[in-house]
Amino acid sequence: MTFLLAFLLGGTLCALAQAVFVAAKLPNPIPCLILFFCAGGALGVFGVVPMLEELCQAGMMATVLDPGFGIQAGVFSALAGDPKALVALLATIAIMIVMGLVAGAIASSRAAGK
Repeated sequence: MTFLLAFLLGGTLCALAQAVFVAAKLPNPIPCLILFFCAGGALGVFGVVPMLEELCQAGMMATVLDPGFGIQAGVFSALAGDPKALVALLATIAIMIVMGLVAGAIASSRAAGK
């Protein structure tokens, strides 16, 4: 049953994201992804993201909403005096950005070599 719920939630979120991408008619999806990232933080404040994580288990953690919730929870813990969660999340995001830049540089150099 957990797999079915995770599949239904993930499918619903993907359909919603696709509808926003199509309706926005933007040349790239980055503004829409930022919208969902911020929505994750806002939904986390109201307790929606933890409820969905409990209902659908790990399936919710793979969506774009969860990093926004992670930032929100990290900021709250930093304000409470424990910045470790926020530092770990920001370090993970920085590592992912560097990996993306390296992969882009490699792909660009291969395309230029052809």
